[in-house]
Amino acid sequence: PPPPPPHVNPQLIEWNRQAKLQIAHGSYYTDWRPCLSQDDIGHVLTILDQDEQLNPTIMYAPEHAGKFGAMCGILKAAQVAGNPVIIFCAPTKVAPVKDMLEKLHKAGFDNVDTGCNIAHTLGVGDAAGRPSQYDPFVLVCALTHYADLEKATHFITAHEKSSRKVVAIADGYDEIVMGRGRSWTAVDPGKGPENYPDHLPSGGLVEEEGEE
Repeated sequence: PPPPPPHVNPQLIEWNRQAKLQIAHGSYYTDWRPCLSQDDIGHVLTILDQDEQLNPTIMYAPEHAGKFGAMCGILKAAQVAGNPVIIFCAPTKVAPVKDMLEKLHKAGFDNVDTGCNIAHTLGVGDAAGRPSQYDPFVLVCALTHYADLEKATHFITAHEKSSRKVVAIADGYDEIVMGRGRSWTAVDPGKGPENYPDHLPSGGLVEEEGEE
């Protein structure tokens, strides 16, 4: 993306300040700032500063390739810009939402100094000691449950009254439900991911859908 316009620079400086503090305050993860470039963050801040409807953006990457780090960068940009965030988790409810809450905690987003109030749709027993906070800036809920979508609608409506645009992030957690594979197959290192299905055993759903 092009460099951010001058009026966005103060927010970009604030993003760097808060991100540095958040990581210094004991983030479990390694520094997630390099997952997005400064121009990327400036572009996100520029988009959030606009009034028109945002177009969806899809991020594809293998497991452990930095998707969550990029999400941290976007979430921090939304926090700096004052735009509340909904994080939709799929394909089920309890495991993906619980895992997301744990990741946000480890990334420092519930830190007193640099974090924000985080609410969720889990019951007390499923939340593993992470209470749903009052007056949330971030709502974590399930994409596949009607009751959660109703709560998301209420969250959006409440912030529309204050003219604050809500950022929605949808994250899939297929590996939590499907589990990790137990077998290995050799892959030609000279070929890209689009050729991986050629190396899979025939006759299975994995081959038909081209999964990793």
